[in-house]
Amino acid sequence: METKILELMRLCLEVNKTKATAFLRFAGHVDDVGVDIYTNGYSEDVHSDYYKCFYTDERFNVHGTTVDEIIDDLKEMLEVD
Repeated sequence: METKILELMRLCLEVNKTKATAFLRFAGHVDDVGVDIYTNGYSEDVHSDYYKCFYTDERFNVHGTTVDEIIDDLKEMLEVD
């Protein structure tokens, strides 16, 4: 899982080299990781265009999203840009 989260961080850094802005959040007290993407860059009064999150312990992943799904989404976003 650690390797995949590091890959997720790398991809978020790549997204931030485009016009989009990526946020990667880790809530250590509940092992929750979330990604927000603002396609046209961050703005205070605008909601993100993309948000997905997952628990690092898949036994508790009530979000229904996996780290692999988010990695694939970010790779696809980077291909399009």
